[in-house]
Amino acid sequence: MIFSKKKKGISGLWGYVLLLASILGIFIISTNRMFENSSEDGRRLLTEAVTKTAVHCYAIEGQYPKDIEYLEENYGLSYNHEKYTVHYDLIGANLMPSIFVTESDLND
Repeated sequence: MIFSKKKKGISGLWGYVLLLASILGIFIISTNRMFENSSEDGRRLLTEAVTKTAVHCYAIEGQYPKDIEYLEENYGLSYNHEKYTVHYDLIGANLMPSIFVTESDLND
């Protein structure tokens, strides 16, 4: 016969399994990186928001607020308290406070 079917042996099946496993691995790695980038962006944006709100308070009142709660009560700052912890360390009324954001351990 001119046309003959070639039998796909076990090696052909393993090729498909390997291809599927590779695609699945790439998908998992990509998803993890996406979540890491999203989390980092959230921390960065919250840090910027707290900093801008503190500077706004300083511009209006002539001094930085004593704590983060003051910004929430008087300047409308809000964030997810369960997801993030804002570290706000006031050095002096006329010195920019140290502000950094971490993810809360409450999610564990």
